[in-house]
Amino acid sequence: MNPEVGVRAARIVRWLIALGVLSLLAMLSWNWASDRFAGRPNPAFEWSNDAARQWARSLLHIAAPEPADQSALNSAETTQTELCDYGQIAIDQSIELPPAVVADARAALKTVTDQWVASASDEDRALGLQLRIALASVTTHEAFRRKQPECYANLECASAFWAATPAPVTAAVEALAQHAVTTQNPAAYARAFLACHSKRAESRAPTCPAITAARWSQLEPRNAAPWLYIANAAQARNDAPAIEDAVVQLAASQVLDLRWGSEFAVLSSEAAQALPRYVQIAMMADVFGVSAAFAIPNYGTVMSMCTPESMRDIGNRLQLCSAIGELLVRNDTTLIGTAMGIRLGERVGWPSARLMALRAEKSAAQAVMGAGFARDAWFSCTAWERDRSWLRDIARFGESGAARHRIAASGRTSEEIAQEYLEQMKRQFEKSAKAVEAAKSAGVPISPAPTR
Repeated sequence: MNPEVGVRAARIVRWLIALGVLSLLAMLSWNWASDRFAGRPNPAFEWSNDAARQWARSLLHIAAPEPADQSALNSAETTQTELCDYGQIAIDQSIELPPAVVADARAALKTVTDQWVASASDEDRALGLQLRIALASVTTHEAFRRKQPECYANLECASAFWAATPAPVTAAVEALAQHAVTTQNPAAYARAFLACHSKRAESRAPTCPAITAARWSQLEPRNAAPWLYIANAAQARNDAPAIEDAVVQLAASQVLDLRWGSEFAVLSSEAAQALPRYVQIAMMADVFGVSAAFAIPNYGTVMSMCTPESMRDIGNRLQLCSAIGELLVRNDTTLIGTAMGIRLGERVGWPSARLMALRAEKSAAQAVMGAGFARDAWFSCTAWERDRSWLRDIARFGESGAARHRIAASGRTSEEIAQEYLEQMKRQFEKSAKAVEAAKSAGVPISPAPTR
């Protein structure tokens, strides 16, 4: 096969598949999370999720030509695209911005972060300290990739590196934990709790053991979030009375607010908006680092209290589980929590018409969530304004609230949006499958996924 034709086909396949893979895995991730955080496996789905993951990994790593053809590969796989307020840039399938732009964004984020840390508001200062954790993580990550490329490319070695929690990250977590010890602000305390209980940082920062879910619940009694962590801790030590108490407290709460996405408020601050938009775009990746380190609690303990047997045999358990379901579908700020609420509603026996409406709203939320982020001309001014608008909504309303806000503003029903979304997903899946077949027919080899 002509090498130029082969690399062109490889490039086309990568870009065509990207949309299908992102959309498909978003849908699968929601469904997987619904099962994972409900504390029960779904064998049929686990197979489909694993198949999709392997499919995506293999397709996105089409084998490169022999070394003699490497120049053709580089030429064919680089494309020009607009970077808002900057001009045309050359990118490849890694979709990395120019190093100078990233450096400008990193310096700008440090300046913005320092301003938030200097705030007189405990909540704003905590957000600034949380952003410092993200900055410490990303700079450590880049140094690791540069100085230890072989370890970085090996999953086992890289996992061991991060399990040790590098000192700059631990120091940043410790600063936030120390701030939380003296605060009376529940949002500030929640940020420290979540940072201390992320997988990397847990128990490594000296002050973290003093940051507890019990104290969080005292500062914010209307919020069910700390009781979810308390229930999980009781489950881990097999303390049945403590589990029961935590679940009862959770059911009596008014909201379940994990404050995921509130960090995006930084992008709407005056300091950030004064920056060139290409710098804001590059900053977004680092701010997303806060979300990437977010410790999503396991809903499994709650779900295990609401089995058909327990709801049948134990006193007012049915009413308790129904109350939790209502809390989750109405006032959980995350879409994962909404999905958990629907699961509980199915178990409790809510009317089929209501469950159908909730499922339609769930699919519509997935649709507007996908539409919130631009997928074409990713770095254009139009794309950024769309992305920033969506992130601003998440910061203001929470993830599920932002989705409901977008659905209401569309002037369409959840059922209409859901139907269109499911049809679009089907078309995209078929399009991606055809692209794969076309690549195979053209003789483009598929390489094994790398260890990274």
